[in-house]
Amino acid sequence: MGIKRALLSMAAVEPVLRLVRWQLRAGRMPCLMYHEVLPDAAGAGLWTVVRAGDFERQLTHLSRHYTPLSIDEALHERGRRGRWPDGAVLVTFDDGYAGNLKTALPVAQALGVPVTVYVATRWVQDGRLHWFDRMMDYLASRGPVEVDLRDHGDGVFPVGRHADTEGWWNEVSALLECLKSLPEETRLHVVDQVTAPDGAAPPAGRLAPLSIEDLRTLAGSDLVTIGAHSHEHEILTGIPLPAARQSVTRSRDLLEQWLGQPVRHFAYPNGNHAPALMDLLQELSFDTAVTTRPGLWKPDDNLFALPRIGIGRFDPVGYYRTRLAGLVI
Repeated sequence: MGIKRALLSMAAVEPVLRLVRWQLRAGRMPCLMYHEVLPDAAGAGLWTVVRAGDFERQLTHLSRHYTPLSIDEALHERGRRGRWPDGAVLVTFDDGYAGNLKTALPVAQALGVPVTVYVATRWVQDGRLHWFDRMMDYLASRGPVEVDLRDHGDGVFPVGRHADTEGWWNEVSALLECLKSLPEETRLHVVDQVTAPDGAAPPAGRLAPLSIEDLRTLAGSDLVTIGAHSHEHEILTGIPLPAARQSVTRSRDLLEQWLGQPVRHFAYPNGNHAPALMDLLQELSFDTAVTTRPGLWKPDDNLFALPRIGIGRFDPVGYYRTRLAGLVI
């Protein structure tokens, strides 16, 4: 744990946090970004996979000290008051993992916490993992490996033996960030060569997408709002605007077809956004779009570039609470 996070964790006593919330959070609202929640024993070692026990403790804290709202309730209150409601908090999930239904939803239901799940539709439709999940699953199931990207203008990325530690995740994260910078065709080729060099599909790992039936069950909960997250999880700023439009509309149309309900909220894959994409989403009649930019929602924020607070596996409880309070983002 870094020194900064350790010091902030020490400040996470409730009297201090109450004062911080009163001073810094008037009219502002945190929106949390999760990805997957799995049982504690799963031992994924991935920042994107929060332990079920930690998730329950985090949502218990929300239910005791905040007012969790759905995204539509928050928008309604903003329209009525002209600002975000004091003490409110939003909980969101990206991508559409199977554990959102099997592990996260029972906790949210027990505590009465609404959640928004942004779904990338192709992997639900095909039942195949995104490239980054295939790579993470592969690295978590192997011993030490080196991924050589020198032919693509980068270096050699060593990833040590799998361990449920932040240090191991930092090695994985460095590789993923480099892969994101490659052209899509090159990136997919590299991932295929690493994870399945003989052309066969890699074995199933810890991560899995929702099925269409799972998605319908998830959407059937009164506490769940489903949002779109593109079709193929493309980095939308890296493709032509007509292709981005096609991906966004296909994602929304498939979700509406599967669920029989309107889909009015969007999350940018990887958080990458630009004015032209923001205009596109308004034109397509979305109500909001969220990024991965850290921060609290402010009354004058553009509704198509809203920030979120990323929550991961290795965040100490005190650090989590100080970020929620607005002491640090």
